[in-house]
Amino acid sequence: MSDDLRDPTPRASEIKALRHDMRTCLMIVETGLEALEIVKDRPDQIEEILQDMRTDGLRPLERQIDALMDLILPPNDEV
Repeated sequence: MSDDLRDPTPRASEIKALRHDMRTCLMIVETGLEALEIVKDRPDQIEEILQDMRTDGLRPLERQIDALMDLILPPNDEV
């Protein structure tokens, strides 16, 4: 584990929180993929699961990745 994650600074706390939130989003996507296997013959449920994966998993994950990049990239660094 890097020293940044052990450091009790506000930045380290933010990174830890983001790591937890990102893992939660990935678990939502993983669970959705497993559910798709179960309902593969029921198109009405497939769309609902996909929407949940997008809304609760992928979109928040994208925001969390952006927040993490803001924390770890030097200021004024355009990527």
